[in-house]
Amino acid sequence: MRLRVLGLLLVSQSLVGCTFFGTAGITKLQDISMPKMSDVVEVMTRDGGETFEKTTPARLSSTEDRSVRQAVRALFPASWEVGLRGLDTGRTKDGKLVTCGLYNAASANGRKKRSGIFRVVTDPVSARTEVREAADSGSDKLVAFSNCQALGLF
Repeated sequence: MRLRVLGLLLVSQSLVGCTFFGTAGITKLQDISMPKMSDVVEVMTRDGGETFEKTTPARLSSTEDRSVRQAVRALFPASWEVGLRGLDTGRTKDGKLVTCGLYNAASANGRKKRSGIFRVVTDPVSARTEVREAADSGSDKLVAFSNCQALGLF
């Protein structure tokens, strides 16, 4: 029994690049954990950057909700089916509403599909609604999700 365990240990060590009879080739793995996020995250954009601070929970009026849905819908061809879910809204210090959520979209024939995360900003004073992020690829989704989390959403 003892010999079998030792044999397995030697084989597994040889698979990770160690010498067959010892551990001279073993190096300590570096810590690959995610860094801690601060309450404010700065992200560079075309217009110089945005600062994300925690928002206060808010609700969209029916008109604002319709505007958010139309703004995301407008990202896709008219023939596509687009669904939104998981909407979470907060109010920034300057009174703007930020909505984050998930979208699913599919072409009329179902051959093309997209799903991802979006962030929309609504200015109640000007009644302007603007999509700031719509991400459907891995790293872009991570950035959009991180931005929404920095806003205290999701």
